[in-house]
Amino acid sequence: MELKDKGTVLKSYETLCYRIAYVLLQTEATAVDAAMSALRELLRDDEFFGCGEAVQRERIQAATIRHCLGIKRSLAEAAGSRALLKM
Repeated sequence: MELKDKGTVLKSYETLCYRIAYVLLQTEATAVDAAMSALRELLRDDEFFGCGEAVQRERIQAATIRHCLGIKRSLAEAAGSRALLKM
C-alpha cells in the first residue's frame, strides 16, 4: 500500500485515537502526543493495513492505550524525581 493510501486510512482513525487518549490522559497536549505516537507506530505496521475495519479499530485502541500508559509512566517518574529533589 502506498504512503498516501496509508495516510488516508490513518486519517479516518485520527479522531478515535485522540478521543481515547484524551479520556485516559485528561490533557490536550499529552493526548495529542499519545495519539500521534500511536498513529506513527501503526503507519510502520504493514499488517495493520491488511486487516478489516474491526481489527484495525482494536489495534488503534491497543496502540493508543499503550502510548498513553507510556506517557503516564514518564510523568509519574518525572514527578517522583522532582519529589526526591525537594528532600
